[in-house]
Amino acid sequence: MNKLLQCSLLLCAGFLLASQQNKSTVQALSSYEDQYGALMNNVVNANTPGYRATKIITRAGEDGSLYTEELPLYFRNGQMIYSGDQLHMAIEGPGFFMVQTPRGVMFTRDGRFTINDNLILVTLSGKYPVMGQNGEIQFGMTDVDSVKFQVTDTGLLVQQDSVIDKIQVGEIAEGATMLQVNGTFFEINGGMDSFIPLETPHVRQYYYESSNVDMSEELVAMPDISKKYDANAKVLQILKKIRTTGREMGSTQ
Repeated sequence: MNKLLQCSLLLCAGFLLASQQNKSTVQALSSYEDQYGALMNNVVNANTPGYRATKIITRAGEDGSLYTEELPLYFRNGQMIYSGDQLHMAIEGPGFFMVQTPRGVMFTRDGRFTINDNLILVTLSGKYPVMGQNGEIQFGMTDVDSVKFQVTDTGLLVQQDSVIDKIQVGEIAEGATMLQVNGTFFEINGGMDSFIPLETPHVRQYYYESSNVDMSEELVAMPDISKKYDANAKVLQILKKIRTTGREMGSTQ
């Protein structure tokens, strides 16, 4: 085998290895960008009531390619914050409030509710009706300012010593997952058949729930992801130099 053929084979092998490594490095960069984006979204929403933290990890496929995967929703509770507002409610333990939106039923942990002009209990964000066991929850008063009511620990809404409804709180069935519409509203993958109403939810009136973002976790993860991204960016630069050098060598032969 002459020297020219040997050099050509070496160049081809080098290009092939560099191309494979380049693909893997680009995938890694994209993955770390996704992780960093989710992390920053958590940090920005650390004080958003009812927000559920999202986590993205990198996995390797059978062919060695890398891809990102969003972990199931973090269900740990956020901090209960006392507001003194009768329209605020927080779920202690598992469960989500059910709300009716233009795109269908959604679920939320943001219990900062209010009352619309029709005396219907609605979410503060979006003004979506909050669902009770009998449908929309409507109060029997003449105006918004006159509405007074109590909520029992199990979610019964009591007005003038009479139970008007029970706020609908439930959790998802085993094997089902929740899809994030935004940071505080969710849909169930599987539809309403995967929603299980809780007979005895733990509802606290005059409180709302903060986000469940753990800032200490996010601050630890931030520099780690940043370092990995920078390292792969440097590898990509080196690979580009190798390919450029290889082309220059090949053109001089």
